[in-house]
Amino acid sequence: MKVSSTPREIKAPIALVFAKVSNFENLRPLAEKGAVGGVSIVVQNRDTCFLETSIVGNIELTIVQREEPTLVSVSPKGAPVNGSLSLILTPLSEETTSLTLTLEADVPIFAKAMVAKPMSEGVEKVAELLSSISFN
Repeated sequence: MKVSSTPREIKAPIALVFAKVSNFENLRPLAEKGAVGGVSIVVQNRDTCFLETSIVGNIELTIVQREEPTLVSVSPKGAPVNGSLSLILTPLSEETTSLTLTLEADVPIFAKAMVAKPMSEGVEKVAELLSSISFN
């Protein structure tokens, strides 16, 4: 099952956005803010962080691939289903970037109808969290 967020427009060049989202240590200011949309983040290091959610609990995220400047692939552990998460960056102009979050999850066919809405809402919340980073 594949779920993508609504593209988020970020007022920053793609290289700067990639530099921020491809290193979880740059998310520390979000961790200090507390929960955004029911999701909070705990940063471990450059490649690992934890998302704390009220719906599914704690999910460990580990960066497994970086393709500068357009893709960061993340492997979740502790999620209710196995899958992968991709942060896809697209330049809209020299000073504007689009961020889309895509979740591909191994969901049994009988469960797809039950989990489609919560998965979509979760992807939107994480995309909102990432787009709230200060890129200045």
